[in-house]
Amino acid sequence: MPKMDRLGITLSLVMLGLLLSVLVPLPTREIRVVLLGSEVGLQVSGPTSLAVILMALACACVDSILASHPQYHPRHLGHHVPFWMLPGLLVIVVSLFLGGLWWGYQVMLILCTTLALALIIVFQYYTVDPTNPRYNQARLTLNVITYAGMLLLILFLYGSRVRSLLSATGISLAAGALAVELFRGPDQKARRIWLYGAVVGLVLGELTWALNYYIVDARLGSAFLFLVFYTLTGLIQQYLWGRLNRHVALEYGVVCAAGLAVLGMVGMY
Repeated sequence: MPKMDRLGITLSLVMLGLLLSVLVPLPTREIRVVLLGSEVGLQVSGPTSLAVILMALACACVDSILASHPQYHPRHLGHHVPFWMLPGLLVIVVSLFLGGLWWGYQVMLILCTTLALALIIVFQYYTVDPTNPRYNQARLTLNVITYAGMLLLILFLYGSRVRSLLSATGISLAAGALAVELFRGPDQKARRIWLYGAVVGLVLGELTWALNYYIVDARLGSAFLFLVFYTLTGLIQQYLWGRLNRHVALEYGVVCAAGLAVLGMVGMY
């Protein structure tokens, strides 16, 4: 089957699944567990279960389309999974947010999600071959989408002021997953990608946990976390590409210092 047919079928199934998640009432089950001495209630709703299924469907589509590329030869699962992170996270996050919106916004969000998912998969296909004339454009676009997605997730998770167990864990997992998308490349070893992704996730999770102990404006805290994510992933990305030198490190240092200065001045008013 041609790759565009596979893409069209998958996008249609994802769109249908998102519509069903808001049109068809599904049962909800609550699970209560004790973590770190605190009781936490977890609601496993029908839309959540459907979101996991749709995420798996999107990931399977990515693998199916990439497999048609003549230069896509992953050696083991560690090379497959980095391609799943961005489309999978997009589908599952949108699925969980749809329920509380007005029906008009739901339709718009479903259409935008379908379009964004198509763009992500197509651009990922272009990044398989570094000699592809569209490689740089595709890589830049994926970076922009990844950073924008991370910013929105930080604004929601940290800005919602939920318990550290949930906010810090959520930001840690999201940061690690999206960092893997930023670090992956045709010449990169899977072990290094996952190692540095785990480091980024751990750093963001620890910072979120620490910030929750202080009275910090949600927007300032979110901006600080995003600044750390941008600086850390940028430096690691340059290192993996073999471009990290004093000049590049100084550039990122200046950007980070300028950002911290701006946040400090804003915080004083």
